[in-house]
Amino acid sequence: MDIKRLFKESESDKISQEIVSKIYPVEPLERYYKFGVASTLSNIEDYANTYINGKYADKLDAHDLKKIIFGIIHQDQDVKEMFGRLRNEGVQLKNEEKGECL
Repeated sequence: MDIKRLFKESESDKISQEIVSKIYPVEPLERYYKFGVASTLSNIEDYANTYINGKYADKLDAHDLKKIIFGIIHQDQDVKEMFGRLRNEGVQLKNEEKGECL
């Protein structure tokens, strides 16, 4: 593991700090975050069940799951922006790893 990455602030950390700086009570925020995660997973399961019970009842592959996730993400502009930032960071980290391996 690259030592720079251990101390580099991730996009997830930046988003977290932006939110916490607006509302301080950390414990309720953590519970609200967990509620958001649970709600999102519940939505994904609902969409997957709808998809499975439809014409593709015999399979649900990774591409289908990505379609479901993107459908949920695009319902809210803030979520869409945060997701984009997190994905961009993931792509950058993958590119850095490829560069280190060469």
